[in-house]
Amino acid sequence: MNRRQFALSSLSVAAAAAPASLTSTDPTVAKVAKIALAMQRYSWEQGVLAQAFLEAGDDETVIAMARAAPF
Repeated sequence: MNRRQFALSSLSVAAAAAPASLTSTDPTVAKVAKIALAMQRYSWEQGVLAQAFLEAGDDETVIAMARAAPF
């Protein structure tokens, strides 16, 4: 998967499934979550972001991030 495909998949994840556990608390947090999904990052940053979504209870986004992760 090249960078463009990864970026497009990240954007589609952010647009398709706004984290329900994050949107219900604060709209600013939901906006930051969408931006975080749309930006390029190193592999360790991908893991930290996935862990944050996991701890927030957004399993769908975590699964989508794992599938989109380059190996």
